[in-house]
Amino acid sequence: MLKTTEVLYYAIHFGELRQIIQWQTWHDPVHNRDPEKEAPSLQTCFDFLDKTSRSFSSVIQELHPELLVPVAVFYLILRGLDTIEDDMTISLSVKDPLLRQFYKNMEKEGWNYDGNGPNEKDRDLLVQFQNVTEEFRKIKPVYRDIIKDITEKMGNGMADYCANAEHNANGVETIGDYDIYCYYVAGLVGNGLTRLFVEVVSQIRLCFRVLNSRSRWGFSFRRQPACVPSKRTLPISEGFGPRRSGPSTATSSKTFSIPRKRKRLSIAAPRWSSTPSNMQINVCST
Repeated sequence: MLKTTEVLYYAIHFGELRQIIQWQTWHDPVHNRDPEKEAPSLQTCFDFLDKTSRSFSSVIQELHPELLVPVAVFYLILRGLDTIEDDMTISLSVKDPLLRQFYKNMEKEGWNYDGNGPNEKDRDLLVQFQNVTEEFRKIKPVYRDIIKDITEKMGNGMADYCANAEHNANGVETIGDYDIYCYYVAGLVGNGLTRLFVEVVSQIRLCFRVLNSRSRWGFSFRRQPACVPSKRTLPISEGFGPRRSGPSTATSSKTFSIPRKRKRLSIAAPRWSSTPSNMQINVCST
């Protein structure tokens, strides 16, 4: 049932209302979850997912079954962590260890927390957090390790800011401080999601090792359309390409117009003993 304020909002923003109607009427999910086959604890998790974020819930519930539960649990764990950080009724002496030890508590069977203030929006999630911990222990170890790592980093980052008296008194003063805070409360979420998706793709680690060890193929891929001269764009006397790349390489676009020389032309790729340090790709670093 829409509230009066929501009716007024969509009356003014009719374009958004039209998109919502189109989505609900014609959208066909790629994957559909089957609640009848889910354990009661998992059904409770999805209920909380709908309550804490309807937009994220819609997207998460259309994920591939391999990622559905890990991503849903990941979101609820970080939502629980954020609920503790945001609650100003919890004293720092209690909040600090809660944030720093959250990644350990979420592995304990039956763990929950009922110390939030009565007006905290997502208080019930932590009160019934044993459902989340139960589903967390069921997912694959590789996913658990990623979620634990992100939760530990985020919890420590939040605790550092909560314990910073100067920050609490004056707020964020510099752009650098703001960037660090955003990294802890939001950037790590993207980091964790990326690692979860990467784990699902077969042979992806091998691809990343190739990227880390050789950037040559990427340069060669772009070199062909960049270096081959075009009569429509360059005078025949001009050319674009390295002139010290070897005797078998054309040094002038005019060479391409000589049939007997065209056959002997080759594009020489640089041979590196290792990838240049400034080109190192660390996508898989944890």
